[in-house]
Amino acid sequence: MKNIKSILSVLLSVVFVSCSSTKVPVPEYISDCHEYYDEGIYLSAVGEGKTLEEARIAAAVEISRYIQTEIDSNVKIEMFYKETDGKINLNESSSSVNSSKSNFIFTGLEYSEVYKPKKTYYIAAYIEKAKAYNQVNVETKILMNEFLELYSAAEKEDPLSAVSDFSKAKQFTPALIEKINILTAIDSGRAADEYAECTKKISLLETKKNESLKKSAVQIQKIDEDYENIIYSQVEASLKNAGLGVSKGAAAYKANVTVDLNKVTEGDGELLVARPSAEIEILYKDETVYTITVSVDEKTLAYGMDKLRRESLKKLAKKIAADFGKDFSAR
Repeated sequence: MKNIKSILSVLLSVVFVSCSSTKVPVPEYISDCHEYYDEGIYLSAVGEGKTLEEARIAAAVEISRYIQTEIDSNVKIEMFYKETDGKINLNESSSSVNSSKSNFIFTGLEYSEVYKPKKTYYIAAYIEKAKAYNQVNVETKILMNEFLELYSAAEKEDPLSAVSDFSKAKQFTPALIEKINILTAIDSGRAADEYAECTKKISLLETKKNESLKKSAVQIQKIDEDYENIIYSQVEASLKNAGLGVSKGAAAYKANVTVDLNKVTEGDGELLVARPSAEIEILYKDETVYTITVSVDEKTLAYGMDKLRRESLKKLAKKIAADFGKDFSAR
């Protein structure tokens, strides 16, 4: 950054001198705003434009770019936590994958005097780091609280319900990490103090979710009205696709599947018609933790019961395959 500032200072001086028959002194707040506005206290940047308003906007945007440069240029330490026998072990590795893409514009910026050697306006924008940090911190705290609420709830729930809340918590992490990175670029010490525990939980999130999935084995109970295990096989496949284990013996969860052909007759009473439906209910210690009802709107017509069951349940299996994964992941 120091090299970039030095080059900028030289270039600005050359431009300003060459544009005038007499030497025009470049104010330090323009040629080296980071030195003029103490970097330990302020964020600052210079903007230029054909009008004063353009220059002010450009300066504000440059502060955002400066923050992004700080984030991108600082190597991030990714923390990987692994829990073994109740103890958390920490491994660190250098990485830059946590960089943000921030376009945050601060409010309440202050501006220097205008410098206008000829037709171009130059102005410096600056803001105290503490004030800038507080602005970003308002939204960051909101995101963190929403994340921690779901994370804490998941830790107290049965494994299957925990999977759902860990997944919901994960939806907050991209925006939350971005904000924490911005705060770190502004004041790394304060950000570390305020968000160390939150960052640790973010790093543990996927591990916690996978551990909950491993504890969520399901035993599918006998399904009445099934035919050739069509529905059993599909429910088993859908559970596995959702990341759940399926046990033939005793398991923490039980899946009760109720199938109804919704059979009627048409015409002379010999034509059989079915619009099958199924309710899938997953129980943990005899308490329902998940339920879904799947229905087939299309009629299945047949003159024999075996064919009616086979063809209608094939359609129902396809509907379960389509609906279960989508519904389960959204819960």
